[in-house]
Amino acid sequence: MMHRMGVQSNTFLQGFCLLLLAILVSFSASSQITITDADMPSAGDVFFLDNAVPDLTIDLSQTGTNQQWDFSNLSLLTSTGDTFIAADDLPLTYWLFFLSSNLAEKSALSFSSDLITLEDIYTVYKKSSSQYQIDGYAGTFSGIPLPVVYGSKDVVYRFPLNYGNMDSADADVTFSIPGLVYFSQERHRVNEVDGWGTVITPVGTYDALRVKSTITDVDSFYVDTLGGGYQLTVKSYEYKWLATDKGIPVVQINATDVAGIPVISQILYQDTALQSGIKEPNGTSALQITPNPAMEVITVKINSDLPSHYIIYNSAGAVVAAGAQRRSMQLDVSKWPSGIYRAVVLNSGRLLSSSFVIAR
Repeated sequence: MMHRMGVQSNTFLQGFCLLLLAILVSFSASSQITITDADMPSAGDVFFLDNAVPDLTIDLSQTGTNQQWDFSNLSLLTSTGDTFIAADDLPLTYWLFFLSSNLAEKSALSFSSDLITLEDIYTVYKKSSSQYQIDGYAGTFSGIPLPVVYGSKDVVYRFPLNYGNMDSADADVTFSIPGLVYFSQERHRVNEVDGWGTVITPVGTYDALRVKSTITDVDSFYVDTLGGGYQLTVKSYEYKWLATDKGIPVVQINATDVAGIPVISQILYQDTALQSGIKEPNGTSALQITPNPAMEVITVKINSDLPSHYIIYNSAGAVVAAGAQRRSMQLDVSKWPSGIYRAVVLNSGRLLSSSFVIAR
């Protein structure tokens, strides 16, 4: 009898321990995270972003504790890449205006028309253990270097970020081009960490905090050629899902206030899959592109001597280069615009793909 009771007791203890383990695992999987400055971008980081079709059916009010936000069905529009550099690596024309800054983001975006061009665009930051702020912007406006420096800085995050945190910041900026235009902006930002849980994107699943930012901008314009100007108040929202060690939000949804209702205008998500090509079973890349980011020349390698052909697309999906692929070859990209590119190689029935960035 005692022997049989001992067996039953051990079985009970084993089952009880398994139950405790399951509870602990469940608690761990759904527990909230903390975001610090260590989870922000650093100089040398390159991020690949996918711009998704705005889905107006997304419920932006869904938030709170232990949530699951499922964005796995987002449809891709375009892809782009952003590169971070040290602020003292900015062109000297800009660097002198941002002596207290320590980080800058080089955007792959540019604008060109018959009247003006805007290119080589940077967002300049200061990252510290207490906060992450935008110090200003810089770019080339129709060939003229144009630094735009905030007076009071735009504080994007205050650290550490935990569920329930709330803060606000006021920022202001003014710039003018003599004889052409004057612009000033006063910004009031309210940040709230209003949710935590799991966010699912088309490329991965992450434990995340959600940060909602409500931004009110008062913009003032004066156009010299028109002899007049106007003032405009714009309210907008940023919803950002932050994961540890990911640098930038794994998902960001931007919305515009329309009669008190946030209307989605843009959806971005990190595409970590773009950072590597199709892998061989032994873990080595079947298609390698170096250096990445690149400036002048790239080397394209495949692990095969079989006949191959390659096509390279820019972020808009246009073909920029194509031809026969050798096991290893070099391509001159010195005249290609900065941005993200995807190389596709057809190798004896295999379709290999990898992406790279040109950043100058």
